[in-house]
Amino acid sequence: MPSLRLSQKLFLAFTMVIVVVVSLVIWNLIATERLAAQNRAIVQEAIPAVRLEVMLRDAASALRRLEARYAVLRDPAYLALFDERARAMAADFLRLDTLLSTREEREALRQAEDRLSEYQKLVESRRAPSQPGGRSADQLDAALEQLYSKSEAELRRRQEAAQALNEQARFVGILSLIASVLVGCLISAFAALRIARPLRQLRKATQEVAEREFYQPIPVRGNDEVAELTQAFNQMAAKLRELDDLKEQFFSSISHELRTPLTAINMAANMLHEGVPGPLTPKQARLVEITQASSNRLLRLVNQILDLGSLRAGKLRLDLRQTDLRRVVETAVEEIRPLAEDGKLKLEISIPESIPKIMADEERLTQVLLNLLGNSVKFTQAGGTITVDVRIDAGLAVVRVADTGVGIAPHLVPKIFDRYEQVHKGRGGTGIGLALVKGFAEAHGGRVWVESEQGRGSCFAFSIPVEGRS
Repeated sequence: MPSLRLSQKLFLAFTMVIVVVVSLVIWNLIATERLAAQNRAIVQEAIPAVRLEVMLRDAASALRRLEARYAVLRDPAYLALFDERARAMAADFLRLDTLLSTREEREALRQAEDRLSEYQKLVESRRAPSQPGGRSADQLDAALEQLYSKSEAELRRRQEAAQALNEQARFVGILSLIASVLVGCLISAFAALRIARPLRQLRKATQEVAEREFYQPIPVRGNDEVAELTQAFNQMAAKLRELDDLKEQFFSSISHELRTPLTAINMAANMLHEGVPGPLTPKQARLVEITQASSNRLLRLVNQILDLGSLRAGKLRLDLRQTDLRRVVETAVEEIRPLAEDGKLKLEISIPESIPKIMADEERLTQVLLNLLGNSVKFTQAGGTITVDVRIDAGLAVVRVADTGVGIAPHLVPKIFDRYEQVHKGRGGTGIGLALVKGFAEAHGGRVWVESEQGRGSCFAFSIPVEGRS
């Protein structure tokens, strides 16, 4: 059986909610209507019937009194009044018949009507015994009492039924609330598990792709639209990784191809500068110096690209040996000093006299310092200061390069060591230097970090073990 689409699942879920709610509402309406009908019957039939029966009992007592007076006084006025009251009772019996609802009540009513008729005939025959109409009157009272008992019982039954319907309506209302909450929770859980959570994963993975840190595909569950979106995202991420790899391979291949002719150009420029083919005119010597500087810069860039590829592939090899850290710092500072002087910057070095030698790759360490110093020169205004501080702390050699430059915005700090990331656009650079700084430091078993305040400068620092990577 094919799995349902997300739209179908949502449609079924909301349809279920509607069906449940509508069913409970209909049930509640039916119970409410039954309760209303029962209350109407009580108000319009049962209570008026009981009241009318009480009046009939009082009327029967009045008939007895009139019949007794007539029997004693033989006054025709009492007989006429008796007939009038008896006809009124007969009329009340007819009205009562429309208010009664049970067979037992109507049977009791028929008996009361018969007793009234017998009693009325007895009195009108003027053959009253010494106990005037006593037996017929008693039978009428008994019939009325029985009728009253039946109606009173029916009233109680209706009241109990109304109470039961009221409880049922309350139960249905509570059940409707509980069912709605449960179904709502189920839909919320479904939305969280099948929609919100995968979307959060996609959002996180998208951020990782933007930061070039997405490596593992997101698990695909089900066969709905979210699953299709996840699958498409995985395909996109895989394609981006493939393109990234192709880019790295392309850079590596181009760099390898460029390094040989650039090396030859650089060697030829050095030979010309040294006058091997013959002396040069001042103008020729200046052109050769420009060629040397340009070829050196291109060679440095090519080597950085190759080193970055080796770091990414985990194939970088370090030439670890006892290294004089003071000499490395001084060499890097002297190499960068002409650029600092051109920018009217002040260079300061703080190195303890007792600094020990460390196990490190001297060439890579020099490159780290040149990259940090080059960035400081590039982003520090004229009149600023660049300071290199070296110290030993808990078996680690810690080197800090601080400047009074433009600084880095806080939200950009986490990205500055990423490959091809440039925090300050339009100031040149390839976004490779700081990535290499981080890679070389970590290859030595150390780490790199930065402290920066926008507008007041930055401090880049790295630490590596004095005894080498363990």
